[in-house]
Amino acid sequence: MKIRPENPFVAVKATGGSTFEPALGWWTQAGDENQLHLGSAFASHRDALYIPTIQKTGVPVDEGTVGYLKQRARELGLDRLTQAAGIWVLSTTGEIQAETIWIAYSGNGMASQTVDREKLAELAAVVKNSANQDAVAWEEDGELKFTGFILGTVRREVALAPKKNPSRFWIVPTADLETVEVRELLAQNGEYVLATGQKWGARWDHLEAEVIGAVETYRVENPAVKIYGVKLEGECPNGWNAKTIQRYSGQGVCPLEAVAEIVWVGLNEYQKLVAVNLKNRMAGLIAASLPQGVIDAIRLTDRCSQGVTPDQEAAAVRAWGKRVVAGDHLTIIRMRECKCAPVTDRFYGQYKNILILGEDGESNFYGDAEIAVALKKAFPSYTDADGNVRECWMRVMEGASESFWGGFVPQQKVEEFLRAHFA
Repeated sequence: MKIRPENPFVAVKATGGSTFEPALGWWTQAGDENQLHLGSAFASHRDALYIPTIQKTGVPVDEGTVGYLKQRARELGLDRLTQAAGIWVLSTTGEIQAETIWIAYSGNGMASQTVDREKLAELAAVVKNSANQDAVAWEEDGELKFTGFILGTVRREVALAPKKNPSRFWIVPTADLETVEVRELLAQNGEYVLATGQKWGARWDHLEAEVIGAVETYRVENPAVKIYGVKLEGECPNGWNAKTIQRYSGQGVCPLEAVAEIVWVGLNEYQKLVAVNLKNRMAGLIAASLPQGVIDAIRLTDRCSQGVTPDQEAAAVRAWGKRVVAGDHLTIIRMRECKCAPVTDRFYGQYKNILILGEDGESNFYGDAEIAVALKKAFPSYTDADGNVRECWMRVMEGASESFWGGFVPQQKVEEFLRAHFA
């Protein structure tokens, strides 16, 4: 039986592992009755295969191999794919480890009956060898299994969800780890919550037709309902008179804390760490004196929630292996896609200033605040493909390597500017 744990870092100590998916949040498989108190049970009937992109040695799996394994999964009927993250406890030290993974899966219910489960188990063994893993997981009708050992599970019917509070209706985007945890907090406390598929920059006037229809239907049934939108920009349409929970501005409470205040609940220790991550990112988590595995897990799941894929995580490791150190304290990375967080998170503390150049023409600098400001002064804007002038982005933050600047400006000029400064 799968449960959504209240605190994944507590659950992993009891169950041995937990998995994070952007659409589901954290879940773990309860191996015995004594673990059910760790969270709330939910029904799952999918078949699934777990495909790593990074070997147990930390070396990326060959891109062609990953593509081949995805294709084999599709041929079995696992026609859906989601980025995910897993945490587990090292048996030798008791430390938490975290890594990225693809999950290829079937739909719940009837769709899973088309999967040949004997071949699914055989393919899991192929993944184990091809991706150089100690063990690889797969699911049969929602039950987690591993190559090499048997994982226990509790089997029972899932209880009905508690009665919901009809006085509030929440709309939350799928933007990052914080919005995942906002949705989870609301669901755990009996609130009506609906996800919009929008990510960063989600707007009221871009809500999907099905979301608008669901809200309108609910308003007819509950005329006094209060509607809340989390991290939605622009003006609320349709005369809903909704309240917006604004994104974190750098001061005060963050949306997760604001939502908790409205529903009159306190944040647990894990949720407090999510708030720390939102406000101060890596520097804040380090200042909290957390174990490295916990820091890695929070940052990895935040990236996963923002759409960073396991393939992009592996690409970051490859790019770091080809990095160039120029002059005094400048590291230069070149990537196919300019996904910066996998680089800056995984190798935090191993550089002082870093320039990340993408093949799409995007440039991003992370490092000294004075340099970020100087870049903004030298390269304040750029012209996009449609001829529109756009501001380059910049944020000055406390802590080494935390300030950043970026934009689609001529990369050679940016590199020359920084090389001259650090010569």
